[in-house]
Amino acid sequence: MEHLLDLKELGARIKEVDQMIIQMIVSRMDLVMQVSAFKQANGGDIVRRDVEDARIEEMKVIARTHGFNDHFVE
Repeated sequence: MEHLLDLKELGARIKEVDQMIIQMIVSRMDLVMQVSAFKQANGGDIVRRDVEDARIEEMKVIARTHGFNDHFVE
């Protein structure tokens, strides 16, 4: 028989996932700051719309495979 978790355990697991999400956002922001510093030091455009648009399109595909709609990514 499948073991069903109680609400306390489920809540604890949700909290763990939430903490991982926050840590991933912090990691991403650190990378963004590094990219920005590199571009400023080397004279590159801070925002390259074509690169950003391509990244968003890639994430939309991934989101769709998990049942999310395109607006989730944007």
